[in-house]
Amino acid sequence: MLIAKAAGVAPLTVRYAQHDGGGVLLGAVVSERVAVAVSSLGEVAGQIASGQLRVLATTGRDRAEGVDAPTLREAGLDVVFANWRGLVAPPGLDPAHLTAHGTVVARLRDSETWQQAIAGHRWTDSYLAGEGFGAFLREQDVRVTQVLGELGLDT
Repeated sequence: MLIAKAAGVAPLTVRYAQHDGGGVLLGAVVSERVAVAVSSLGEVAGQIASGQLRVLATTGRDRAEGVDAPTLREAGLDVVFANWRGLVAPPGLDPAHLTAHGTVVARLRDSETWQQAIAGHRWTDSYLAGEGFGAFLREQDVRVTQVLGELGLDT
């Protein structure tokens, strides 16, 4: 809906179809049941390489390595977003446990196995820890709340 809005299309006029998983979405695009989709490069790399799919634009701040396509901003749409994941814990977690969890996550993130997974899935490493991640979550909460409100989905 952010893309529609940036392109001057009323988001409420867009027909949106949710698909559970990349495989189902890929089938919908290849069979032309949907006109356009947003997915991760790792899930569609084979279809891009074979010519079954064409990348119109990427959603990140920078171009995706090895992909001959502009970012949305380069294409004239002032939109940047990423599909992100995070690890969270309940409030009030003992500081010693918080530190221990942070240390384990940092070690995992720096491991060769994780670095190979990032490369193999063509993910962007956007690791944030502590207050940096907290600030990001607060920013995302404001952004999502605003978009849902504009779509009338905030109830």
